[in-house]
Amino acid sequence: MAIRNLLTFIVLLFLSCKTNKNLDSTASENPLQENGLNLVLSDNYGGTELPEIEVIRDPETLKKFFFRINKTRKPGLPVPEIDFSSRTVVIYSTGRLQGSGVPTLAIKRVTEDEILLGLHYPEGQPDAATAVVLPFGMYTLPVTDKKIILEALR
Repeated sequence: MAIRNLLTFIVLLFLSCKTNKNLDSTASENPLQENGLNLVLSDNYGGTELPEIEVIRDPETLKKFFFRINKTRKPGLPVPEIDFSSRTVVIYSTGRLQGSGVPTLAIKRVTEDEILLGLHYPEGQPDAATAVVLPFGMYTLPVTDKKIILEALR
């Protein structure tokens, strides 16, 4: 009886794993997700002292960015593989923050001439942590000639 229960449990475990894989594959086939603003990388250390947005359109500039943030890291962060023929990189540094609750970027509005990005703040209470961090987030967008701007900071 115990062996039968064990085998049933194992079969159910494998079936549940396949269900999760199917859900993940359908989510990645969503064209809006592929064409929108996608978070590639974020970290609490490596950003700038003041809030800033940087648009990168070539691999050499991306390598320079990672060279700058990896100066004080051992080991350094690897440079992500980006297809610059179809994607543009947007790096948002929040500036000096204390604690957690790092905002993320979201597309607010797209016009003929520009893409307006806004900040999305996490919900909930800020924690009592007192660590000072310089976070940044690296996002990709489809290649565009439009001006990419950040909505005024609060």
